[in-house]
Amino acid sequence: MDLLQSSLAGSSYVDARYATVNSVAGDQNTTVNPKASLDTLPYAEGSSWNPNLVCLRNTRKALIDDIIEWIYLAEESTGIRIFWLCDVAGAGKSAIAHTIAQYCDNHGLLGSSFFFDRNIPDRRNPQKLFTTIARDLVRLENDLADHISLVLEADRSVASACQTRQFEKLILEPTSRHRVRRAVVIVIDGLDEGYDLETLRVLRDRIPELPGNFRIFMTSRPLDDIVTDLSNTGHVHRRSIDIHGDSNQRDIGLYIRDRLHLISSRKRLAEEWPGEGRINDLINKSEGLQKTLYPSVREESVGRLDECKNGCAVFGGALHM
Repeated sequence: MDLLQSSLAGSSYVDARYATVNSVAGDQNTTVNPKASLDTLPYAEGSSWNPNLVCLRNTRKALIDDIIEWIYLAEESTGIRIFWLCDVAGAGKSAIAHTIAQYCDNHGLLGSSFFFDRNIPDRRNPQKLFTTIARDLVRLENDLADHISLVLEADRSVASACQTRQFEKLILEPTSRHRVRRAVVIVIDGLDEGYDLETLRVLRDRIPELPGNFRIFMTSRPLDDIVTDLSNTGHVHRRSIDIHGDSNQRDIGLYIRDRLHLISSRKRLAEEWPGEGRINDLINKSEGLQKTLYPSVREESVGRLDECKNGCAVFGGALHM
């Protein structure tokens, strides 16, 4: 041992496990992090899924079951790569997206989730979409992290490049070379709140090039650009919510009853509050949209609901936002 230490005196060796360069003489230690370049990738903070925003238990069951079945059974070679839930604002798309992201996270399938929001700067445009997804994907395999790190070390401009280059260099090439041996789901919610035409080109033309085990669950309103680019595309399955169907009306009823029960418990109101008639009026006035219910089932609305002479006359205006 003395001979070994003597021969290494004044020299350096690399501990590959910790990527640390150590001076045996002890005069100076320098730590090198080979993945530090990953920190140069812009990341949209707060863009991931939220367990407080998932669907109410026992609602949207049929649709959620169909999505989960697609995740596991989609054909790898020629199957549907994008499950696109497209419907009007307030139909409950985001709650479903949070629910799918939670399910995938619990089952080790979630690659990334990105929830656009027009009110938040980092999430109202696509500039950080693919860099955020790439940084999330490195958690799946060390080889992915190493590959992306080498890409950024070789060309730092990729971190601020156009979406097409970022998708190619940070997502497509690494995942094609280092395969993940399970389904990988990427959730993108509210595309209509932050897309541009290049985003649509990547979704339309480049997603089929990903390994067949990759799935993208995506939601948006039916804006003309999105519908034009993604409709009648072989790898995209478009689905909507039948807001006037019996299943949706049942789900709306469960949501209203759950919220009113929570309010009555917190406010210590009578157990039968606000009465079956008023609850049914709320369900009918919702027109099948969850969004119209929010101002009607808040705690601050209790007084107005109790003052209604015909069930929900006051709420008629509040429901139609």
